[in-house]
Amino acid sequence: MAEIIKRTKALAVNPLKASQPLGAALAFLGLRRAIPMLHGSQGCTAFGKVFFVRHFREPIALQTTAMDQVSCIMSADENVIEGLRVLCEKNSPEVIGLPTTGLSETQGCDIERLVREFRARHPEFAGVAVVPVNSPDYSGCLESGFALAVEAIIDTLVPDRSKSSLAGRRRKQVNVLAASMLTPGDIEAIKQWIEAFGLRPVLVPDIADSLDGHLVDQETTPLTLGGTPKAELATLGEAHATLVIGRSLHKAADLLKARTGVADFRFDHLLGLDACDAFTLTLAALSGQPVPASIDRRRAQLQDAMVDTHFMTGFLRVGIAADPDLLVAIGQFLSSAGAEVVAAVASARAEVLADLPAACVRIGDLEDLERAALAQRAQLIVANSHAAQSAERLHLPLLRAGFPQYDWVGGYARTWVGYQARGRPCSTSPISFWGTLMTPLSIDPSTEPAAPATRRAGRHLALAWSATSEVPSMFRVAFASNDRKTVNQHFGAAAGFAIYALDGEHAQLVEVVEFLPESMHGNENKLPARIAMLAGCAAVYCLAAGASAVKQLLAAGVQPIRLDDETEIDGLLQKISLAVCNGGISWVDKAIRRTHGDRDRFDRMAEEGWDG
Repeated sequence: MAEIIKRTKALAVNPLKASQPLGAALAFLGLRRAIPMLHGSQGCTAFGKVFFVRHFREPIALQTTAMDQVSCIMSADENVIEGLRVLCEKNSPEVIGLPTTGLSETQGCDIERLVREFRARHPEFAGVAVVPVNSPDYSGCLESGFALAVEAIIDTLVPDRSKSSLAGRRRKQVNVLAASMLTPGDIEAIKQWIEAFGLRPVLVPDIADSLDGHLVDQETTPLTLGGTPKAELATLGEAHATLVIGRSLHKAADLLKARTGVADFRFDHLLGLDACDAFTLTLAALSGQPVPASIDRRRAQLQDAMVDTHFMTGFLRVGIAADPDLLVAIGQFLSSAGAEVVAAVASARAEVLADLPAACVRIGDLEDLERAALAQRAQLIVANSHAAQSAERLHLPLLRAGFPQYDWVGGYARTWVGYQARGRPCSTSPISFWGTLMTPLSIDPSTEPAAPATRRAGRHLALAWSATSEVPSMFRVAFASNDRKTVNQHFGAAAGFAIYALDGEHAQLVEVVEFLPESMHGNENKLPARIAMLAGCAAVYCLAAGASAVKQLLAAGVQPIRLDDETEIDGLLQKISLAVCNGGISWVDKAIRRTHGDRDRFDRMAEEGWDG
């Protein structure tokens, strides 16, 4: 069980989460001929609209009650009633979603009362469903706002049949409550998955039709295209079963079950063999049909892809930041593929986080992810597009997942779920992802040491965020390592060096030096370049070093330490720290004297006086 660490910072640095009103609006965008109208200021809606447009790369229909300074103090009730009237009169929607924002919630708005007042004043619009939902943006995240909206949709649009249940009347119909972590591509894949068993899925909501990016005849439309029709929502109580994907929707699922009596089957996610197998067997049991041969074949393809890429995913150290459902889904999937989640950050607290396969998960922002990934020597970052700069500073590949994705065309629609997904590391086409991981990273020439001709010897990564942190200032030690965990390299052939700063109480990774493959062969003058990269280090630990390397290192003031066997860096750091405090290692004593000088020299100078 993962330990959940509460937020301790007074503010967010590079925020991870998107707000609850955005999540609620996203749920309404999955209903046919619907439009969300956020009860708040124009800026609240405009800001959210920018996020949606950049993510989906489509015009997004959002409206606002346009609260201003006067209505904030006096009353914004008329803004809501008039806004609903105008939308009904001009656009004739089937559904209007009415999420609140932090501004209206702080004002103390009773959004359900306003809907009742609108009904009393304008009975002519009785055919238009209005779904109010309290979704303040000062709590929760996109995922929780989405879940609140799904619950409100069920509460408003699904008839209460608790006393006269019609469950199972439609033997082929299967309800699907789909969480916010699912992309349009995921929704489409789930529908095809269910239809392969001869069942008919009704998704709540269905963003595959409305937000998948297809071209239409209309240049613009004020309402959603595609999505779940309002009439279909009235039939949820007659379905054979309900499939719930995402633990964030459990409360909505409880409400649907209480209203309809329809049995449900719940899945935290549909990533990886175990989750996909459970979903497939459930569909087989509901339909009474055997698993189709096409699905068996896709499962075998996923197994083969996992075997093919296991040498990459095995023991891969991963840092993940996402909303809770998606964080656990990706974490469990990567863990099943042999990876290790060493850094995890969630946008908000949720029950599902306890099942994350990691030592701990922090409720925080992308700065927290960056620091944890650095401290735990992560090799891959999984997060939304806002983590691109963090990944660049860490010189790590970024797998974009979650909301928003605005720097990867088509990223919003990538399929993650199922046996034949097109976006996961172990997909049927794993090269598309692993090519990103294995491509040499670009090098900043200003940080590169002198090298013969135009050949690039390597890269020298100074960890940018540590410049504003408390970095030990005693001295620095380098370790020849290709995994940043053990000393396992010959000095002259080392793939890289991990450089730590120590002060006797703390040890912190502050720099990483790595060498490109072409710099490892045929370069007779590589030693000076390597030694130049270790400028400022008191010592370097390695498995072996030639006589020429030892001589040049000593001349540069770097003490070479040769080890007989591969040794954990953490253990060496503990020994060095003890020596800083208690002595016992000669090179450490010399490094301290060289760094701080003779502490008594000023006293002696004072005794001698200043006259010659």
